[in-house]
Amino acid sequence: MTLTWPPNQKNFTELMHYALSKSDAKDVKMLVYCDNPSCMIFDPLESLVRGEYQVGTAKQGDRTVKIIIAERD
Repeated sequence: MTLTWPPNQKNFTELMHYALSKSDAKDVKMLVYCDNPSCMIFDPLESLVRGEYQVGTAKQGDRTVKIIIAERD
């Protein structure tokens, strides 16, 4: 997957679908870095993310998904 900075709607949508398919949790949170998109971190400590980042959230049925896309690792 290729990510752009700043991330666009398509980036968030694709990552949200991926995160929901890989986790059975009711509330899913995933961190991805634009410069290393193959490294996807589930349940990150959001307070430790350095630099520029953007957050997207969505709800699907009774599940929620939160995606954090950071510019650099």
